Amino acid sequence: MVFFRNDDQLKPIPDHSINEGLIAISTKMVTKETAITQELVNDTLGVRLIGSAGLEMIQVLTNRVSAYVTNELNAWDIAQGYMMATELGLSFTTREGKAVNLLTKNPIVVANPKAHQEIISKFMKE
Repeated sequence: MVFFRNDDQLKPIPDHSINEGLIAISTKMVTKETAITQELVNDTLGVRLIGSAGLEMIQVLTNRVSAYVTNELNAWDIAQGYMMATELGLSFTTREGKAVNLLTKNPIVVANPKAHQEIISKFMKE
């Protein structure tokens, strides 16, 4: 499948570490969740938050942020981003590294494979 943003074809994102880019992360996670979330934020170049799951995923798909990490989202929040991310070679799972179930709410991580593995390993420590 081929995807475009305006007239520009989206290309696979180069693999890179979370410390080489920005992260989009839920405000609720930053303000109310564990030290793991704070550690994750501190390992990046900074945080960006638009507040829309679809727009956050576009930021990852276009390599403007290295990852999007959030609390539980419904299928209608993530289905299109899931399809596009997987087609472009990005990893898209729950925070536990499990496959996303589009029939239930999912806490998600979408990122290039290297950054994804780094993020998942942090959440697995919880």
